[in-house]
Amino acid sequence: MVCTMSELNLVLLGNNWSLKAKVGNLLLGKPEFSLDTEHEECVKVCGTFQDKTLTVIYSPDQILTVSPEKLNKFIEEIKAESAPGPHVFLLVLRPEDFTEKHKTRLESVLESFSEQAFDQTLVLMNGALWDMKDYMSVPHIRDLIIRCRHRYKWLNDTELNQNNQNVTEVTVKGLFSRISDMLKLNKQHSELCGTRHTASPDSHSSVSDIFPSHLSELRLVLLGNNWSLKAKVGNLLLGKKCSSRCQDKCPIYSKMFKDKHVTVIYTPDTILTCSEEEYEQFKRYIRLLSAPGPHVFLLVLWPYDFTEKHKTRLESVLQSFSEQAFDQTLVLMDRELWNMRESHITDLIIRCRHRYKWLNDTELNQNNQNMTEVTVKSLFSRISDMLELNKEHLVPEPEDKTSENTDCLRITLIGKTGTGKSSSGNTIVNTGKPFKAKPSQKPVTKVCQKEETLFEGRRVAVVDTPGLFDTEMSYDKVNVERLRCVSLLAPGPHVFLLVLQLEKRFTTEEKKTIELIKKGFGKGVEKFIIFLFTHGDKLDTPIETFIQDETDEVFKQLLSDCGDRFHVFDNKKNDRTQVKELLQKIDDMVKKNKGECYTSDMLLEAEAATKREMIKERKEIEFKYEQEINDLKLKISEHEKVNARN
Repeated sequence: MVCTMSELNLVLLGNNWSLKAKVGNLLLGKPEFSLDTEHEECVKVCGTFQDKTLTVIYSPDQILTVSPEKLNKFIEEIKAESAPGPHVFLLVLRPEDFTEKHKTRLESVLESFSEQAFDQTLVLMNGALWDMKDYMSVPHIRDLIIRCRHRYKWLNDTELNQNNQNVTEVTVKGLFSRISDMLKLNKQHSELCGTRHTASPDSHSSVSDIFPSHLSELRLVLLGNNWSLKAKVGNLLLGKKCSSRCQDKCPIYSKMFKDKHVTVIYTPDTILTCSEEEYEQFKRYIRLLSAPGPHVFLLVLWPYDFTEKHKTRLESVLQSFSEQAFDQTLVLMDRELWNMRESHITDLIIRCRHRYKWLNDTELNQNNQNMTEVTVKSLFSRISDMLELNKEHLVPEPEDKTSENTDCLRITLIGKTGTGKSSSGNTIVNTGKPFKAKPSQKPVTKVCQKEETLFEGRRVAVVDTPGLFDTEMSYDKVNVERLRCVSLLAPGPHVFLLVLQLEKRFTTEEKKTIELIKKGFGKGVEKFIIFLFTHGDKLDTPIETFIQDETDEVFKQLLSDCGDRFHVFDNKKNDRTQVKELLQKIDDMVKKNKGECYTSDMLLEAEAATKREMIKERKEIEFKYEQEINDLKLKISEHEKVNARN
């Protein structure tokens, strides 16, 4: 138990005395409560756990059915036995016998202590996992779990009966870990707020309401040994089907929940078995895609195939971020598939601070809407608890970050290598030269880089990119950096500054690059593009005249497609006026776009469109060659017939 208090008072409430007795014995580590006869009064038993004084107060089942007068006596007895007050309420339910009246009475008991009692409550349920979907569909059970902040845990007979030492040890530590997290969170809220404001049962109707208030975005990394399971977990988190087919790269998907931006980074199974060189590349990808750093790691395990080598590799991935990464990790697994004698899985759970959650096929397949809703919110609640507990280890967000769309202007620089992207970034940022820049036809910027500045009291974020559409860049590298340049500015850039070097003639290659950029970022990207011409010192006529006289109709059409928006930079001059004018043009464009920014969803659609086009082209080529082969076969056949006649 990680909590700092020297004593812990637990109250057992519920509708089945035998289950409460088993839970009490599990917590105390010895058979203090009789399993043969029901206790008809409140029973208090003291013990220890990891040098902490532990007090468990058992309440009889009749507390749910007695008269109000008798109920008040029971409540007063519980208050006296748990003085100065209970730290945690455990609602131990047998779902098949739990009624609406039981729910109402339990809520009444908790309310008699305080409205905050629901923050100190964990629901424990006993039953077969395959029946879970039926129980989660029962409104009064679902509503009670929601009111208890989606905190619940399933305990099966094997765990409760303590017939297996390994099972018992993991169960007890996992249960105390949940209790400890709850206590820490309530302590933090008390210190911050004096008295924690408790929301109504419906206040958690949105996933975003479960998030800690100090975070406006959430970056999750899915690791594990089964792609299908990771895909299902990702789909569950984002509420949409993002990925199902096994991949050998790290796809990234995101979604807005009200004002909260959630990004999920998937990792392929091969990360657990690949060579060291490939492994280092995967780690770089994860770092890039989750910049400035992941908030949470979800280890999605398929126990049947999970090996000691898999465990070692997963630990290595987490350690490559920091030792604190284990504090930010939750293990997800199907309990029915796990033989708890498999020590490498147990050891991994222990290293992840006993933070684990069971997810079975019924929950993952999302066939039952009520169950899916409870599962999603419970999962986000566990994640939120972890985030609250590890605030000091998380990447800090700017204190003045109140509104992404108004407080921070987000800019991405794109274009060919050598056009002056990095120099333009330095001109905008104006704090030394954070972007490495030098005249070169070879890429100086290898990966996307983000810098921030304040311009007249306003935050401006700038991302410099490598030459995304240079012929030297591989397809996979382009995909990774495209995703990164968007995710670094989550929920997305307001503008793409298409950087072009002023020339007397724009070559076919420059025009092709512009077309590739439009194609690569998808339909509609034109409304987010401003042309930024560099080498303004070489311009001896107004830019409008230059465009009119020195560019051809094809270039003019490309510019027109992007709203005829352009600007000129002289990166040799420290002239803030040119930056101010550029930002004004960006603001005008953002206003025209009604505050909309380019999002990762748009990029995903662009990728899907590209794939559809590639498939179409491949089929056309296959059809063409098939026709040619058939024609050739026909000619050969006719030639053979002629030879046969001769």
